[in-house]
Amino acid sequence: AATAAQTRRWDLVSGQAVGTPLSGHAAPVQCLAFAPDGRTLATGSADHTVRLWDATTGQPRGEPLAGHTDRVLDVAFSPDGRLLASGGLDRAVRLWEVASGRLLANLYSLAGGQRFLALTPSGYYHGSLDIGSLVRWRIGPATYPFDQFAERFHRPDVVRQALAGEDTAAAALTTQVPPALRFITPRYGAEVPGRQVEVRLLATGAQVITRVELTVNGRALPPAVAQELVADPEAAEWGGQREFRVTVPLPVGAFRARLRAVAHDSAQLCSPPAELLVVAPNAAQQPAALRLLAIGINRYAHLPEQYQLRYAVPDAEALAAALARLGNGQPYAAVHPVVLTDARATLANLKLALRDLKDSATEGDVAVVFISGHGVTADNETFYFPTHDVRTDDLQATALSAQDFVTALREIRARQVLVLADTCHSGGIVGGRALDSDLLAERLNRTAHQMVFTAAAQDEVSIGRETWGHGAFSYALLQAIAGEGDANRDGALSYAELRDFVTARVTELTAGQQHPQLPFLDRFEPDALFARVPARRR
Repeated sequence: AATAAQTRRWDLVSGQAVGTPLSGHAAPVQCLAFAPDGRTLATGSADHTVRLWDATTGQPRGEPLAGHTDRVLDVAFSPDGRLLASGGLDRAVRLWEVASGRLLANLYSLAGGQRFLALTPSGYYHGSLDIGSLVRWRIGPATYPFDQFAERFHRPDVVRQALAGEDTAAAALTTQVPPALRFITPRYGAEVPGRQVEVRLLATGAQVITRVELTVNGRALPPAVAQELVADPEAAEWGGQREFRVTVPLPVGAFRARLRAVAHDSAQLCSPPAELLVVAPNAAQQPAALRLLAIGINRYAHLPEQYQLRYAVPDAEALAAALARLGNGQPYAAVHPVVLTDARATLANLKLALRDLKDSATEGDVAVVFISGHGVTADNETFYFPTHDVRTDDLQATALSAQDFVTALREIRARQVLVLADTCHSGGIVGGRALDSDLLAERLNRTAHQMVFTAAAQDEVSIGRETWGHGAFSYALLQAIAGEGDANRDGALSYAELRDFVTARVTELTAGQQHPQLPFLDRFEPDALFARVPARRR
């Protein structure tokens, strides 16, 4: 029982008070909980602290657990008694190690429970894909988007270790201000007569600028061109600014090109993006080919029956058939599909198909990679796509690693590459955790600069129904391509319309249990034509 700032213990049989009151809080006690073994009592108070007590003697254990900025309203022990969670009016859940009283992480639920952020005391974090639009980093009086600190502090592996109560690497919260970057030339909206543009950028900052990362309509520059934006380590002593000059090739057939540049410094911080639009009125509108690699795996040769799937193969085959109808100028000159299912979807065949896609795609083409099946995260934080012949005791040799996937995607020189990933089946397989679809999308976009449309958000499972004959994601994709995604009914399905329809339709089909994600679409060509579809009446 709690009276003001004291807590009293009572004998439930006699109804008599036991011992002296537990005194230590400076304001009324709001909540309490016993550890599973009954030996430790935790109390939360309006004084913004949590205290631990020896439940037998009534003596406090250690110093108050300080970190909340408002009244603490609830406390709860983990089943093994090692960890304690506390929550209160500051809208944060804080996780503590009971034995040491150490704060392990702060957990935040944002946007009505639709977004999350987990933050360690040393600044490492993991959160929803768009967390940078909701939370900012404060240095003195100024605030900065989280994205500018992602290279250094976005460490889901460290956060996961902290949440498990493990020791994590120490890192001081930075007080260093991120760099800045701007285009010197050309001017915004400038007309470019040819297929390339001369660009000058100026990067400034307290730390040495190491490189500038520049994309055109979301796509990475060719490696030789990108190398020109890497600073010479032997350059003169850092004087606070550095100018970069580079000749940037423009995409084939693109009337407008959006250049997006980010500067990186030696402290692993980055600038806010500098953006520039140039217009190429004489760009050749060459007929493009659509090159499709569709992978669907229902049957895994060495997995138990409960890990076999039902809809991955029909999803891949139906999508290939639907996209095949987009040739002959609808809008592609030709469609070149490659479909790998079940026994054909071995690791060797997947690597060969990705290499063939790289070799065949030209600058004006559009490439689509659809992959449906299991996804898994190994203990070393490596992502894998298990193949038909996967062995869970040797993922490295029998599954396609995300690193190999990223490397292959980076080398595809198509105008656009769209990855459709439905890898959230059954919550993962033996040998690792379920693949984090949000983290997969973020890494593929950051390292391969591709559009990545995932079937579900983090911690969600893909849903299929016999009445659909497909998973919800593929079912909605097929409906969109059939014409239902054409929101303005002009007979042209854009990437933005595809995203909007599929996201809403899957949410509707699954009664809010599954939410597809296509993040960072604004960095690419959201209004570009993806498919010609049957015109609908307005």
